[in-house]
Amino acid sequence: MKFQHLLVFAAGVIAAPAPEEVAKPVPVDIGATVPSHLLICAGAFIEVSEIDWAMRNRRDELQLNAGWWDEVPVACQPINGTHTAQPVFGIRFMYNHTRDEKVKTEVEAVFVQCKPPNHWNLTCDDV
Repeated sequence: MKFQHLLVFAAGVIAAPAPEEVAKPVPVDIGATVPSHLLICAGAFIEVSEIDWAMRNRRDELQLNAGWWDEVPVACQPINGTHTAQPVFGIRFMYNHTRDEKVKTEVEAVFVQCKPPNHWNLTCDDV
């Protein structure tokens, strides 16, 4: 009887996959589609917290599905020299996937859009 238990145990050990094979899910490699570049998500008369909410909850609309890194809140003024009473707030970050710069989403009746800093005609400082 002991021999039979030993035989069943040995067969189970041989047939079972190695623990490291069970623990590792198959990696999904989406990889970068363009070189890393800066983007700023911003909107007039909207707070950084609302922009952050839009980036996290409206990823599909803003085409930010691949994720981003190095987020920095910024306050911006127009490049043309006119000073506005309230700066345009935004979030600057790195991104490395193809997306349409014209896409936007509406939050609190204000549009949030993400595009490279040089396409905003704004000068921005870290908050």
